[in-house]
Amino acid sequence: DRGPDSYPVFSMVRDLKKEMKERCTVIRGNHDDFFLSGDEETWGFNGRSETIRSFLEHGKNARRHRGWFALNTQLFYRDDEIQAVHAGLYAEDPAENEDSVLLWDRDALESGGYSHRLTMVGHTPVKFPLRSYRNENNERRLEAYEYGPAYKLPDRGRLDIDTGCVYGGRLTAAILECGTIRFVSNRS
Repeated sequence: DRGPDSYPVFSMVRDLKKEMKERCTVIRGNHDDFFLSGDEETWGFNGRSETIRSFLEHGKNARRHRGWFALNTQLFYRDDEIQAVHAGLYAEDPAENEDSVLLWDRDALESGGYSHRLTMVGHTPVKFPLRSYRNENNERRLEAYEYGPAYKLPDRGRLDIDTGCVYGGRLTAAILECGTIRFVSNRS
């Protein structure tokens, strides 16, 4: 949403999901939710025209792909090392949070109160990939990551990776391999 290349991005993700099947998890975000719910008014303020234009430029109708989003996106991902949601969470298990928290929450980052299992989120732009957590003395800690080097994968806290691409920042990806994490971006 919001950018000029919505259809090529959708097409790439759709092809990746088709190729990788269950090994590829597509996390549903608030913009996907506008689209799926048919909330045209809210979507209108958040990228609808750019998305529709991009699909039309490729001879496609965006609304005909609602079924794909409904079947191929999920509100969270969870494995033995990490979990991921679009926006936020309060209860450690994503399934115990309201959908609106998973899709919209920004308060957990501001309060720095989440110190449970490591959870990767987007939605709230930060300058660099940033982990927030509370230490053993219950003090809020922020840890910024550089692009390129591999770091030992932390076991708790909130890891924000939305680095504001839509606002002129970077598009960031996190790569998890063998107990490490590293960050790459469109400007690495």
